[in-house]
Amino acid sequence: MNYIIHRGTRIIESFPSEQGAKCSLSRKWKKKYPDAEVHSRQYFNEHIDHLVEVNNLLSGEPVKIRASEVGGCCDPSTERYHCC
Repeated sequence: MNYIIHRGTRIIESFPSEQGAKCSLSRKWKKKYPDAEVHSRQYFNEHIDHLVEVNNLLSGEPVKIRASEVGGCCDPSTERYHCC
């Protein structure tokens, strides 16, 4: 199983073991990101960075994307997605 250090929906670092992730968090990241947490990749995808539904800006159709992508360049409900 893969474990990650994250702050909200932003992944900071990934590790193959939970112990490695917790050690890195306490030694390397806790001062810079005091609210960072360690979770399994599966838990992160299901409960923190879950799928949300947005409407495509041009067609109006509903589209499911990850919560971390809302408002970014991969979000079809923004003008930035349709530029170029």
